[in-house]
Amino acid sequence: MRLRVWREKRGATQEEVYLETGIHVGRIEAGKSNLTVSTLHALCMYYDVTLSEFFKDFPDYSQQARENSLKN
Repeated sequence: MRLRVWREKRGATQEEVYLETGIHVGRIEAGKSNLTVSTLHALCMYYDVTLSEFFKDFPDYSQQARENSLKN
């Protein structure tokens, strides 16, 4: 998951992230916990990453969704 990559780039452990943000990232990174927008924003701020940078290269399903809604 991207969050682990950003954490590792920062050189932080999961414990350090928790101590500095109060956010348990272990379950989030493992995909066992859902992530709120506010938590994502807080982690991006901690990792010094914009939300745009975080979502860069994610597939854009919006066009596909629009096309599917027109078919129905």
